[in-house]
Amino acid sequence: MNARVTGALGLGVLAAAAGFATFRSQANATAKEATPAVVETTSASNDVLPQVANALDLDSPMGKLPPGHPAINGSGDMQSATMPAASDEPDTLKWTVPINWKTVDNPSTMRLATYEVPRASGDVDRADLSVVRAGGTAEANAQRWVGQFDEAGRDTRSIETIRGVKVTIAEVSGTYLGGGAMGGSNASPKIKWALLGAIVEGRGLPYFFKLVGPIASVRAARPAFDAMIATLTAI
Repeated sequence: MNARVTGALGLGVLAAAAGFATFRSQANATAKEATPAVVETTSASNDVLPQVANALDLDSPMGKLPPGHPAINGSGDMQSATMPAASDEPDTLKWTVPINWKTVDNPSTMRLATYEVPRASGDVDRADLSVVRAGGTAEANAQRWVGQFDEAGRDTRSIETIRGVKVTIAEVSGTYLGGGAMGGSNASPKIKWALLGAIVEGRGLPYFFKLVGPIASVRAARPAFDAMIATLTAI
């Protein structure tokens, strides 16, 4: 092989080596540039996951119930996260509290008022009456009250108008399982308990007057309850 051919071959080998080095350098640079894109995509995915979780969470503003549906939580009762606090809704109703009922601190920000009712003879637990405002129809909420009792007896409903305000009275008794924000929760089921409630529909959100406790105490408090409901006045 002559010197001219040998020289040409040497130049070719050098050119090929230089080309491969350039290609390899470009490939590495491309790979390095691609890496941040993968990290950014992963970061974006992590940001989306909490949003998806929130959408499935009824406590989140993203997980809203259909309009008019009572808010719920694990106990089947109304949930404060999807309802305004008591102070957020202007007062549209007033009433007179029975003189022998004791006004006590509200255990929940959802309550407008809480009253302790005198115990009947022989009752260990004390009945109390809670007042809240919330959404939903009178029928749906009356049914929810009935659903808070196991082995519930026959529930009764009546509707009356007091000074132009519609009032639905509901009664039920049985084993009380607890009522969440509407009436407090109980550590264990309460046997032979009763609920006497009034759902008052007027301007703005309805008012809920819920008297719950041992049957004897609730029945003994019925005259005072009726007298209080008779004083309801729109403002």
